[in-house]
Amino acid sequence: MSTSGSTQGSSGRLAVSRFSEGVSWSTIDVTLIMFAAFPAGRVVSLQAPPGAQLPDRIKVFPLMDEQDLLPGREVVEYDVVFLEMPRDPEGVVSAWLEVSLEAGAEFSWFAYEGSFSYDEVLTESIATCVYGVAAAGVMATALDDELRDGDRWREQVVSLRRRLGLG
Repeated sequence: MSTSGSTQGSSGRLAVSRFSEGVSWSTIDVTLIMFAAFPAGRVVSLQAPPGAQLPDRIKVFPLMDEQDLLPGREVVEYDVVFLEMPRDPEGVVSAWLEVSLEAGAEFSWFAYEGSFSYDEVLTESIATCVYGVAAAGVMATALDDELRDGDRWREQVVSLRRRLGLG
């Protein structure tokens, strides 16, 4: 199931929105932030998705779960950095989610800088900061602000959290 909704102008670029502001927070580049939860001990390096626009750089940050809130899992943050907004940001988000699952992630999600906390993974309180989710049988994006603010998106994020046994 795919839920999408990026608002694009005639140039194919996203109109100014909370999404475009949220991924351009550095004012220098555009950073799409993906979090991937792998089974413990099975974290792998991700290769850029074939056919997707290549980022200018990728930063990788293993995240420490000191309270063991996601037992049996390790989360890695991937900052997928572009000098300017990708031509098809929704396609980029979807391709990276797919690559993460193919590499063995149990689930992955894209969210804004500063939204990550182990006790808030895919909760209702951060659902409007999440703009892509994936797990076995689930692939959904919400780059459109209105879609991300809606009840349907919040429920989709929270139901994935429940399905994954996160609460």
